[in-house]
Amino acid sequence: MRCAVAVLLACASACTVAGPPTTPTTGTSSTFAPGSCGKHFSICGDGDSISVFQSEPCDDYETSVNVQIQSLHVDTIIQARYALTKMTSVVKNGENSFHTFNFTFVVPESAKISEIILNENSYYYTSTATEREVGTPSVTDVGVSVREATRIVVRLSLDPLAEVKLILKYEELLIRRLSKYTYKVHLEPGEVVPDLQVNVQIREPVNLGFAETHAFTNDVNTAKENTATTTFTNGDADIFYNPSITEQIETATSFGGNPMSGLKGYLSVSYDVDRGSQGGELYVHENWFVHFFAPALSGPIAKHALFVLDVSGSMAGKKIEQLKSALSSILSNLRDSDIFTVIEFSSTITVWNLDGIDDSSCHSYAATNSRITAAQTRARRMTASGGTSMKTGLLTGLQCAKLIQSNKVDPILVVLTDGQPTDGTPDVVINAVTASNTYNTHIFSLAFGKDANVNFLRRLSNNNGGEAHVIYEGDDAESQLEDFYRSISTPLLLNVAVEYDEDYVRFDWKGSFI
Repeated sequence: MRCAVAVLLACASACTVAGPPTTPTTGTSSTFAPGSCGKHFSICGDGDSISVFQSEPCDDYETSVNVQIQSLHVDTIIQARYALTKMTSVVKNGENSFHTFNFTFVVPESAKISEIILNENSYYYTSTATEREVGTPSVTDVGVSVREATRIVVRLSLDPLAEVKLILKYEELLIRRLSKYTYKVHLEPGEVVPDLQVNVQIREPVNLGFAETHAFTNDVNTAKENTATTTFTNGDADIFYNPSITEQIETATSFGGNPMSGLKGYLSVSYDVDRGSQGGELYVHENWFVHFFAPALSGPIAKHALFVLDVSGSMAGKKIEQLKSALSSILSNLRDSDIFTVIEFSSTITVWNLDGIDDSSCHSYAATNSRITAAQTRARRMTASGGTSMKTGLLTGLQCAKLIQSNKVDPILVVLTDGQPTDGTPDVVINAVTASNTYNTHIFSLAFGKDANVNFLRRLSNNNGGEAHVIYEGDDAESQLEDFYRSISTPLLLNVAVEYDEDYVRFDWKGSFI
């Protein structure tokens, strides 16, 4: 999880020194009196707090059990694989005194917040949002519901008997993985909500191939029953989720949480479109176009899988045991046509030699049953100690990739680490690895645990045709590793180039995707 958004709320009209806006009209800028109390808003994300109004809450503002969420509605429309989501929460202060309340929203990490709107006593406050990176994902043992997501907390002071509506809007481009698009709605209200609804409309330009809704989950636990309904009409789909108070309490209890804290997890919807025989679609809107390319293919291409494993001292304990188990499972999923190499790095570099003593020379093996069994036996002997020579480990992996070059084999390097390199700064590592990657080996980074420098790993992978992914500590760490590897382990095309007539298309950005 990352804090990705700093939000500045702008009042609908000018404020007086101690009071709210003088008129409820929208669209004008506002000024606020530093030091005044009575109206206080702040937005927090993963430890960072942004004061929105230049003021402090009054001393008599307190939290209260009589400040409750009346309703929480999530409305989403998905068109051309682009999701527009509006989350609307209504809170009522049931007491004749001032109180504070924390609105909590969980937004997918890949999404961009577009607007926050506050409506209190007919006064409107609107927002602008600025994207920024702050630190690294925050991971807790119990916070599994915010994996790959950002928690946004809006702290709000409430007048006596006030009712406040807060609307948060965000946008997200859906990425096709494992032959489907997946959209997630994260719910973490912090209490049981009498009126909780999720409405998702899928309105693609072409008919849907399929659409399915999965039971509410937090990745570790899953609700016993999927109560969301899916309705299909003329190639479109509508998903409706309306858990009762009883269902919210039962789900929270089954997840091992406080029953009265309500839901804490997400509802996911997966779908794909019917592409027919064309292999893709191109849509034009004003002066912009989007091209979806997904041709039918006969089968996967053979790959050279290079596993670069962090076995430094910080991996000791549960992490190294999970790594052993996950690597053994991944090796079992290699195809007969694949080749694999395993490299360990700590203070030194070790390349597995399945025929003798491990050394620093490159050894690659066909994924036969006997070789996989030998590698699984070797995996069980892994131990964790020493420093983190990541740069040297990656350069060794690239050197091994160069030794087996073929138009029929796709090199994929997967590095798993829980810490920071000790043989160079992040910039030094990135520059050295990128310069040495002359054969375009795709580098995928798996960040293990809350101490990993995720921003560094994202830059490393983005510069080398891959992506970074966080493996969260927990009982399902092994399955997380397996799921991510499955998503990258089946290369279908190599050296794809798409050309457009430059007389008609202006290239603001050029890049490549795997």
